[in-house]
Amino acid sequence: MKNIFYPAILLMNKLGFSKKLILLGFINVIALSVVIYNVYTQETQHIHDAQKELDGITLIQPILKTIQSVQRHRGLSSGILGGDNTLFYALNEEASFLADRFITLEKTLPITLLSNQSWLDILTEYKLIQSSGLSWSKVDNFSAHSHLVSQLQKLINHIADTSTLTLDADIASYYLIMTTINDMPIALEQLGQMRAYGAGILAEKTISEKQKIKMYSLIATLINAFDSLSINLEKTSHYNKDIQAKLSLATTDIKNSSRKVTRLVESDILGNKFVTDPHVFFKLSTEVINTGYSQIYETLLPTLEILLYNRISQIEQQLLISIGSALLLTLVFQYLFFGIYYATVGNIHLIARSAYKYTHGDLQQRVHLKTKDDIKEIGDSFNKMADSANHLLAIHREDKDRLQAIVNSALDAIIQINTTGIITGWNQQAEVIFGWTKSEAEGQKIHSLVIPERHRKMHLRAIKRFLQSGEREQISSRMEVEALNKSGHEFPVELSVSSVNTANGIEFSAFIRDLSDIKEKEISLRKLSLAVAQSPSSIIITDVNAKIEYANQSFLNITGYEIDEIMGENPKILSSNKTPKTTFDDLWRHLNNGKTWQGELINKRKDGSEYIESALISPIRQANNEVTHYLAIKEDITEKKQAEIELGIAAIAFESQEGIMVTDAENKILRVNKSFTKITGYSIEEVLGKQPTLLNSGRQDKSFYSAMWNKIVQTGSWQGEIWNRHKQGMIYPEWLTITARKDENDKITHYVAIFTDITEFKAAEEKIKHLAYYDPLTQLANRRKLLDRLDHCILMSLREGTSFALLMLDLDRFKAVNDSFGHLAGDELLQLVAKRISKRLRNTDLLARLGGDEFVVLLEDINHPDDAARIAEAIVLELEKPFMLGNVNEANIGVSIGISLFPEHANSVSSLMDHADMALYQAKDNGRGCYSFFSDNLTDTIRERLKLEADLRLAIKQQDLRVYYQPQVDIVTGKIIGAEALVRWQTKDEGLILPDSFIQIAEETGLILDIGEWVLRETCRQGQQWVQAGFEPIVLAVNVSAHQFKRSNIHDIVQNVLASTGFPAEQLELEMTESGLMEQQEAIVEVLNDLRSLGILLAIDDFGTGYSSLAYLKRFPLDTLKIDKSFIDDIPHDKGDVEITTTINTLGHALGFKVLAEGVENQQQLDFLQSIGCDTYQGYLRSEPLPADEFVKLLSMKKH
Repeated sequence: MKNIFYPAILLMNKLGFSKKLILLGFINVIALSVVIYNVYTQETQHIHDAQKELDGITLIQPILKTIQSVQRHRGLSSGILGGDNTLFYALNEEASFLADRFITLEKTLPITLLSNQSWLDILTEYKLIQSSGLSWSKVDNFSAHSHLVSQLQKLINHIADTSTLTLDADIASYYLIMTTINDMPIALEQLGQMRAYGAGILAEKTISEKQKIKMYSLIATLINAFDSLSINLEKTSHYNKDIQAKLSLATTDIKNSSRKVTRLVESDILGNKFVTDPHVFFKLSTEVINTGYSQIYETLLPTLEILLYNRISQIEQQLLISIGSALLLTLVFQYLFFGIYYATVGNIHLIARSAYKYTHGDLQQRVHLKTKDDIKEIGDSFNKMADSANHLLAIHREDKDRLQAIVNSALDAIIQINTTGIITGWNQQAEVIFGWTKSEAEGQKIHSLVIPERHRKMHLRAIKRFLQSGEREQISSRMEVEALNKSGHEFPVELSVSSVNTANGIEFSAFIRDLSDIKEKEISLRKLSLAVAQSPSSIIITDVNAKIEYANQSFLNITGYEIDEIMGENPKILSSNKTPKTTFDDLWRHLNNGKTWQGELINKRKDGSEYIESALISPIRQANNEVTHYLAIKEDITEKKQAEIELGIAAIAFESQEGIMVTDAENKILRVNKSFTKITGYSIEEVLGKQPTLLNSGRQDKSFYSAMWNKIVQTGSWQGEIWNRHKQGMIYPEWLTITARKDENDKITHYVAIFTDITEFKAAEEKIKHLAYYDPLTQLANRRKLLDRLDHCILMSLREGTSFALLMLDLDRFKAVNDSFGHLAGDELLQLVAKRISKRLRNTDLLARLGGDEFVVLLEDINHPDDAARIAEAIVLELEKPFMLGNVNEANIGVSIGISLFPEHANSVSSLMDHADMALYQAKDNGRGCYSFFSDNLTDTIRERLKLEADLRLAIKQQDLRVYYQPQVDIVTGKIIGAEALVRWQTKDEGLILPDSFIQIAEETGLILDIGEWVLRETCRQGQQWVQAGFEPIVLAVNVSAHQFKRSNIHDIVQNVLASTGFPAEQLELEMTESGLMEQQEAIVEVLNDLRSLGILLAIDDFGTGYSSLAYLKRFPLDTLKIDKSFIDDIPHDKGDVEITTTINTLGHALGFKVLAEGVENQQQLDFLQSIGCDTYQGYLRSEPLPADEFVKLLSMKKH
């Protein structure tokens, strides 16, 4: 510690007492001045920061009001887009108010913010919303407004950062700031989004799964936001007791208001009730949001401003008090300082002079003072101290000289310590053992200097126990412990401790001897003994007469002898008489000259078997260099010698031109040759220890490798062609042979793979094949490839009953391009044409070039001729687009296409080609740039079908379909008990189109899936409205196509529709045609049972027109059987129809079905049906199919 103050002591020692006091007084004044200046600077900076925060609040307030306006504008526009047109007037007012808000912002915000890119982005987003009006979709409208709110919130955060609001260090205001500019606006934004979503959903009276998820997310986020808000307000109240009541009231007001909205959303919107008027919901949400903003403007912001103004006032008062107090203390200090100086300086000088003389050898020097204060006592004490010191000094000198002589002559380290563990003595041997000099050690704690850290606590406890109880278990006894030297190294020592009572208390002496050398020798000896005994090498020791005195276990294992059989014997007992005599002569020549001999011996085991061993024999010498023993270290190298011979032979074969790879039984690569590295690109180091799978190309699947390994396991080998991957990524073919190596137990130990790269052979083979089947200019199939494929297609079509089309293409105006730009340009054009056509084809289709500008397209497995027409039309349109040749010349061509179909137009390759060619000429005659089927009538029909398909797709997209309802009447009571939902197509030109005109096309094109699901959903939606309106329950029947059973999960669709609309399952009936039910009878039964499990009703439509199996009809879980209209039309005049209808009615009742007759148009038909006991009927006699608004009138009549 003294060293730390050494410069100060040195400086003070250079000055007189007067100068010291003056210097200290001057330094004190300077320090106090610096403190006053720092206090003033810091406090004025705090005032400046608080003022910046006030300025930031002034800027943030109008931005918050702008956000409030944007949120309201979003909610109003969402409600209007959802269908609530009553909000238009409020939206216009809000738009005007929002414009004023942006004008106010431009006047309020500083120029630095107005020129900032974030502000420019805000203006751009606002102008986009302003200009787009209500032309956006609901999603885009919501996204644009929310993005604008997010940008304005970021602007608030930017102002809060630059005005140090977010860096406020005062905990009393920090939580209030975060609540006002961050937590509260975020919570209100969640409410605003909920208002916009809720208004739109209530206007539409339907909610999608995505909207439900969004609503649940908003509720969860809102709850978290208000919880965080409550916590921050509580913390603010805790640090601001005077505003606690006001903030508590604000918290309660905000949370209670928000709960009203969330409860309404959960019960009405998420509960699929939609009974709340959108306008009412919007008004309620707005009131809650306005409450939140009112709390910001009327409570939070004013409270924050008051806190900041109070902070400024407090800082100014503290600054005045601090500076005044500091100045007053300075004056008092200076006054007392000079008083002390003049009162004590003289006497101190006198004592200093006496002390100076005493320390310079005048031991008789004494101080004589006349003062009566404490200075005199110091002088008297000095005199007594001088007398005592003179006496003790004489005694100490004698003892010290005597003890030092003893300690320094000791061979052990001797350390003296006091009861506190401080080293008071340190001899020369201690310096040698521990590395610390006497001056470094004395005065230090012994436990921190020489005792390892893990033993220090135990050492301190032992001293404490000794001092408390006098236990001497460690005193005067020798023990082995670990010590620590200066370098941090631990080493073993022998320790004994003695204690002695002195005038200054108990002192301890520790006598320490370093055991490092002894311990190391013991350890080395044990290691050597274990190493020799456990060595895998054979080791024996003999005396100088070559009699065995020691042999380890490895020697016994190799030779087969027991230890008692060889002790005292000469190693010659192992001789096989096959080791050359010259070897033994050389051995003894080395040993007799005191040298080590190394060589190989051929010896014999106890059982007579021979072995070759490598031996190293050395003489063992004593300290006087006398040889007393011989040491032999030997190793059995019999197998190694044999392996060297075999490896020499194998090495010659291994470096062949073929790649060779050897793996172990676990398929880890053990060895490869140079040809392997040349073929694969991998170095030897890169593959050793790896699996051969690193070469896999992915060309062969798991079944290939499974078959390969099965063959190897069964027969021991496999060979064949395989594709592998080069290190650089290239895939190459190789001819591979794998052979399994087995041991004597028939267990596989290794696999040897030999392979040859056949890339060049395969490339040549592929090139020949390509030239034979492909056009060299366009790389398309040529005529030969086309004819082969046509033969194959005809065979497949005949076998599977499918159809295909052949399209013959001829380019229009191609000759003009050749003549104008040259043949190279013509070749380029043909290549570009090939690419464009290929883009329009499926992977299974074939495009071929016959020559010149003639191309052929083969379309396999088409469902209808219009599939071919569709492709042809796409090709015509694609080739009408301009071509750029050589990036400089623009060429415009066209194409004429002739189409022939198999089997409609031909039954052979030649006739197909001829008919397609004839159709091509017909297309050219029709004006080029078009296509023609071999039959003109077929062409016209297909074009009409394609137009109808396109119009139908557009109708679905534009929602031009309508649902009409035809009542189903109880024959006995005459009451309407149900209705059949019938789809109609509303067109602008042709009016209302009946389903007979478009259902077949819809089924063939797959559009029936979309139409069927829409009709089902619309019917259930309408039915639920009638249920909610209080009408008596009726069954609504919806037709389901057989395609819906085959190509969609009808069960899940019905389940989802019922769940989303809320329509009761027992009031929904699905009607299926008789022919549709019979197509896949087993599968249909399972589907019908699944549908029935939902609680719906099932009916068979148009019964009697198909070929029902009564066995299956009985298994179908049906409720109603509908007699087809064709049997009702001629009743009662046609006896056949009368009998058929009577039979069907009887059969239906026998099977437990209700029977409904379709197409009842006169009273005679109804009377007949009544006479045979038919249950219900529908037809024009009661009502034609009606739209929902007209059908409801029939229900109203029934209701009243």
